[in-house]
Amino acid sequence: MVKIRDDEFQYLCELLYQSYGLNMRKKRVLIEYRLMNILQKYQVNSFQEYFSLLRTDKSGKMKEEMLNKLTTNYSFFMREPQHFEFIKKEILPKLCVSKPFSVWIAGCSYGQECYTLAMILEELRLSRMVLPPINIYATDINTVALEQAKTGIYPKEAIANLPELWRKRFCRSLSDGTIQLKECIRKQVTFEYHNIMEPYDKRKFHLIMCRNVLIYFDERSRNKIYQRFYNSLQPKGFLILGMAEMILQNHVLFKYHGASIYQVKESIHGE
Repeated sequence: MVKIRDDEFQYLCELLYQSYGLNMRKKRVLIEYRLMNILQKYQVNSFQEYFSLLRTDKSGKMKEEMLNKLTTNYSFFMREPQHFEFIKKEILPKLCVSKPFSVWIAGCSYGQECYTLAMILEELRLSRMVLPPINIYATDINTVALEQAKTGIYPKEAIANLPELWRKRFCRSLSDGTIQLKECIRKQVTFEYHNIMEPYDKRKFHLIMCRNVLIYFDERSRNKIYQRFYNSLQPKGFLILGMAEMILQNHVLFKYHGASIYQVKESIHGE
């Protein structure tokens, strides 16, 4: 395996940090392992040669390819269920049914989180709960993960955590032994490429979920992202992070609700 030199490692870490806010300084072995096949693909014998090709690639495809290799996309259905219980019991019943409700799931990986929420919503509608129009926007920087998420296709074992009723109602078996979520679930989610270090100002959201993503960023980058999220939230909007991620309880923009759930402070919006 080709080893990365100190100066090459420093260059790559700076590139990833400046472009995406990713802190990879403790991931040296991971970088060498995950980029090994790419170096073989381009028939280069050093990272320096590879970086030269990377800099001359005007299409951006090589940079995208590298990012797809280096970003970790791990998720599963019903992950950290207390967050979905909070949405189900504390947010949805209080919505005005005549006003659309928008959700942004940042760092959506292969889509399990988005589709878990979509299945909860569909189950509530089938139970005759009246909900407003709900739009779920899901973003990631890994284009491979995004394309896979759009298909709604997963190994059969991936749905083991779903309630049996959901497996029957919302999933169908494919001829190759995989399963696909039904159209009624897939159509609820819009997948888009987005770097969370950049503004996502398409609209104001009522809820942002960014779970188990910010652990890959340093404090400076996280603070910038919190500001981005605040700018993208409606007054009194909610932000849900992963259980291992926390904002300081006296944060100027958000108040703490417990279990890594935060709400925009009313005073911030002058209300």
